[in-house]
Amino acid sequence: RDKAKMRNVETQQKVVELSNDNEKLRKRVEQLSRELETLRGIFRQLPESSLVKVMGN
Repeated sequence: RDKAKMRNVETQQKVVELSNDNEKLRKRVEQLSRELETLRGIFRQLPESSLVKVMGN
C-alpha cells in the first residue's frame, strides 16, 4: 500500500513537472511564431532585387 501511495505521489509530481515544461514550451512556440511573422513582414517589404543579392551570397 505504501508503495502504491509513493508511486501515486511520484506520478503526480511528474505530471506537475511535465505540465510546467509544456507551458514553457507553448510560450516559447508563441514567441518564435511572433518573431517569424515579424521576419516575414520584413522580407515582404524588401525589394525583390535585394533578396536575390542576399540569397546569391
